[in-house]
Amino acid sequence: MLVLKIPFLFGAVLVAGFSECLSSKQGNTNLSCYENKKKESFTSRALMPSKILDNFQNQIFVPRRQYSYCGPQYLFIHGGKDEIIKKPPGVIEKTLKLQCTSASEHTTDGIPKQRSQKRTLLALSYLSGMGICGVVLAALGSSLQDLAANCKTDAIQIGSVFVARGAGAIMGTISSAGLYRKFNGKVVMGTGLIFFAVALAFGPKITSVKTLHLLFFAFGICTAVVDTGCQILTRKLHGREAGPWLGANTVAFGLSGCMVPFIDYLCKSVDRSFTVLASLSAIVCVGVLAAPVPSQEEIPPPAVRPSSAGSSKKTYTKEMLIAMMALCLVGGKVTSTSYFNVYAAETAVIAKEHIPLLLMVLWGGVTVGRFTGIHNQRRFNLLSLQRHFKGFLVCGAVAMAIIAGLPKNSIILWVCVGLYGFFNGPTVGYSYDLTNRLTVPSEMGTSIVMLGLNIGASLVPFFTTHVWGVIGYTSLPLVLILSHLIPLFLLHVVCNPNVN
Repeated sequence: MLVLKIPFLFGAVLVAGFSECLSSKQGNTNLSCYENKKKESFTSRALMPSKILDNFQNQIFVPRRQYSYCGPQYLFIHGGKDEIIKKPPGVIEKTLKLQCTSASEHTTDGIPKQRSQKRTLLALSYLSGMGICGVVLAALGSSLQDLAANCKTDAIQIGSVFVARGAGAIMGTISSAGLYRKFNGKVVMGTGLIFFAVALAFGPKITSVKTLHLLFFAFGICTAVVDTGCQILTRKLHGREAGPWLGANTVAFGLSGCMVPFIDYLCKSVDRSFTVLASLSAIVCVGVLAAPVPSQEEIPPPAVRPSSAGSSKKTYTKEMLIAMMALCLVGGKVTSTSYFNVYAAETAVIAKEHIPLLLMVLWGGVTVGRFTGIHNQRRFNLLSLQRHFKGFLVCGAVAMAIIAGLPKNSIILWVCVGLYGFFNGPTVGYSYDLTNRLTVPSEMGTSIVMLGLNIGASLVPFFTTHVWGVIGYTSLPLVLILSHLIPLFLLHVVCNPNVN
């Protein structure tokens, strides 16, 4: 019975944690329209200087950001440019007599809570879908030896299955733009999750090496389609507010993967653990398909509108630059996870039995950094995002430079590995947020960024092994330094206003 309850417990923890972390209320927006004049009625003259109230022919000029918390039924909530309200003067006076209600009736964007809950529920279903991608990736790695044993071989001999998975991931990423543009996004994602459920249920029964390679290839395709779709649909759902949710998707991916060893421990066999994971995937699939879809009026506008970039987007220069940033950052994260244990063993700077703890320190730092990044993104503007991003990139590179300069100091290794994890943790989320703030939402643009991520996860570790063979263990901190400095340069380029 405990095994059967695991998917439900896991789903409950995931949803509860992120719904609390990503509450739509930010800062002090639990206030009414004007904190010092709660629940009062105001005429237009009481609200604004008389010089602003220039009456035109049946028009009135009103700066809309003065009413950012008053709801769409009064004026217009999305700040930025001023608004011309075309109404007869009598109607204007009546409209501007605002009854500022308490924050219990409105969220920060002026949408009533009961309506914004639809958006939150749908977003949590996407977040859970991204979590399943992390579960699948971790499960394939942790169970490879058992899957190989079923095929009468060992994990070393069939390491090429990860090449097959990587090829499938690239193919899935490339095809995602067309799939989510032509078909219903929830149906596409649900199809991928159903495949996960079926493949995980029957995976332990495979006894052929060729079939196992095909399975990993198919997993690569579906993982890429689902995780790319999560980012595409999340960005469409939240508009200019998508930044923290895009970062939360990466956190869900990582934290869900960490749950797999715990499930393996409880289940004691690959058959049982894969059955639990298949059940979890099916539950998330039902959640995605059943989640309510908010109306268009409940969805915030994008940070960059298509009208400001032309009627049809034909170039993706910024997306390509951010994809290269994601390639380096994700590649560095995967490389550090894969090779810090080898680095510690070759340098003998810490005891062999403490090496697993080093990876726990690394991922502890990554996890704390990711949650810190999500918290920060809720109050960032574009300039503060750029500054924090640059600071985290520089600090992560400095941490690795200290290890490269003092490779035999155990205290330096423990501290700097944790610091590198912390400063690297939120960088991919910052990359997604930067994409959301600088580019027009499009399936192709998001797919380009995700393609860089998937290529980096395979290319950078592959590159590291070749450099390691030439210069030894020093190659690891050097590669990780470059994985932060190259995005630092690209960040400067992509934020240049002359880059389209």
